[in-house]
Amino acid sequence: MNRLFPTFSLLLIVTFLSPFGAAGKDINKISLTAQLHQGNELFSNGEYEKAIDTYQKIIRDYGNSETLLYNLANSYARNDQPGMAILYYKKALLLSPHHPDILGNLATVQSSMGLEKTKQSFREKAISYLPPDQWWILVLTLFLVLSISLCTTSVFKINDKRLSFFHAILLFLFLIAGMGAMSRTSDIEKSVVVITSQNLLVSPYSNAPVKTRISEGEEVLAGDKYHEFTQIRTAEGESGWVKNSAILPVGFSGK
Repeated sequence: MNRLFPTFSLLLIVTFLSPFGAAGKDINKISLTAQLHQGNELFSNGEYEKAIDTYQKIIRDYGNSETLLYNLANSYARNDQPGMAILYYKKALLLSPHHPDILGNLATVQSSMGLEKTKQSFREKAISYLPPDQWWILVLTLFLVLSISLCTTSVFKINDKRLSFFHAILLFLFLIAGMGAMSRTSDIEKSVVVITSQNLLVSPYSNAPVKTRISEGEEVLAGDKYHEFTQIRTAEGESGWVKNSAILPVGFSGK
């Protein structure tokens, strides 16, 4: 895994410092820069658990960045926590879907776990071109343009075949963008198995029969909760229950 390394650049520093550029925020700049440097040094020295703690603290204090999430994932990978590494690579990809280093390191960790992903179809590649929030912005923009154009046509009683064709194109693009937005939103709703191979239970009880086993790093869709159990569905369509602590969400509402 020789590609696993922290990528601290001026871009990362600017990304984090920009919200704190107003007068009176200098102490935040100093604190952030010091923490970034500390995380970098800890990783370089092989103190991966301490590096993880540092990166997590930065995320709690300053928010997410694809570069920081990437560095955090690298730290988990080096600390022999492949499930957590895969989780944070996927979080980073929500912000930067085509980042070559993130994609490469994710593929390396997945391969080491026997979780090689099948080649993406053209549709999957097209949908992953934009992050979820940008898909929804596109949907809203197309909706507003179409609505304004239709209202204008109605108010001024414009009867033009070219305008009707324009409306049809806008409606088609709106529907395509809507499908893309919903598909990318479903990626946020997915979870990753973050602890070693788990039993998938038939029902939400510790003594329930085992249906099958799921692997660390596997991506699943979480559903209902019952006490300390969550119902999930695997990529192969298997449904069952696991302990809540066995999975964490890819979206940013979780850790």
